[in-house]
Amino acid sequence: MTRVRASRPFDEYHEEQMRDPEFAATYRALEPEFQVAREVIRLRLERGLSQEELARKAETGQMTLL
Repeated sequence: MTRVRASRPFDEYHEEQMRDPEFAATYRALEPEFQVAREVIRLRLERGLSQEELARKAETGQMTLL
């Protein structure tokens, strides 16, 4: 029987990754994109839209959104 290894909390993984200067610099450089994504999600939820509904309204595919 194959055992599934328990995953560790994301915060712990993220903290470890942020110790790598190259990873941290890239992560920080992407922050504006993360902000846009968070705002799209917030507004979508505020308006009660599913990803599928928003994609249809935007005339794009669901995977394009987020």
